[in-house]
Amino acid sequence: MKKYCFYVLSLFMATAMSVSLSSCGDDDDEVGGTLSPEVTTVTDANGVPYRVTSFGGEYFYSYDGEGKLSGLNVGYTNYKAEITYSPFIISESFWDYDYEDNIKTTFSLNGKGFISGYSSKFTDTEKGGDGYSETGTETVTCQYNDAGQLTKYTSKGNYSGKEDGEKYSGNWSGTTTLTWQNGNLTKMACTATEVEDGEKDSESWSYTFEYGTQANGAGQWLRIMQEAAEVGFEEMLDMLGPTGLFGRGPKQLPIAYTETDEEGNSHNGQLAYTMNDNGTIHSDNGAVYTYDAASAEEVKAQMKQMMPTMRKAHRSMNHRIHARRMARK
Repeated sequence: MKKYCFYVLSLFMATAMSVSLSSCGDDDDEVGGTLSPEVTTVTDANGVPYRVTSFGGEYFYSYDGEGKLSGLNVGYTNYKAEITYSPFIISESFWDYDYEDNIKTTFSLNGKGFISGYSSKFTDTEKGGDGYSETGTETVTCQYNDAGQLTKYTSKGNYSGKEDGEKYSGNWSGTTTLTWQNGNLTKMACTATEVEDGEKDSESWSYTFEYGTQANGAGQWLRIMQEAAEVGFEEMLDMLGPTGLFGRGPKQLPIAYTETDEEGNSHNGQLAYTMNDNGTIHSDNGAVYTYDAASAEEVKAQMKQMMPTMRKAHRSMNHRIHARRMARK
């Protein structure tokens, strides 16, 4: 069976999109904590603050008067997310005629308001059929540099389930180290290990980046960081990265990357962006940002554009549990 722990790597290599360390412990971590309004604020070239309201036509966000994330949607009807604070918890559920999926994630924040770690519990249950079911937990820790840029992402967890009448169980661990120079991300090095029913599998891979002259004036998190950094089950970087909760992006926008696996095989890819007049990102490699200054019509248009994709993923919650299930085949 193909191990999920390496699904992100395998998918990315197949589709090829066409950091001085300071521990979060340096700032007092707090389960829940108070989000700094600056964390979820994008400041444009004129000093005007904005917040991201959607990314890629897939993730949709809303905030309360204090700038805390208060609403989350993944553009699919049968999806619900509840967000609470003290402690900071996101409870997600997805359901359809065949499956019911639930994830409860409790976050810790460092003194600057960035996510220093989280703990997730997930369940995936089939209604009828062959009685497929899976439960598991994941624990993630994060580290940042003084500029608020992610330098290390570590995931470990376990799972157990039943499929076609057979039981299985496993555990995994994975780490991504991000190296920064002069405010720019130069390298991401990833390792991952998974053991399922006594069978062990390990992999490692890396990305290096090339830069041009285009500034990332608002310091926004980038799609390539989301796709490459995550090693684990729940794609929180993918979902919450655009809000700023996982730190800031590079000072400039990378124009190309080289991906290399543990055997030395490499792949080169190009990166492209379009910018708004105020210096914020409009499109990040095809994924469009909208901000709180955007009209409701713009946000609705993004959701409508992605609805066919969402329908194809009807057996998944935000593609995550679907990816886990498909990777087991």
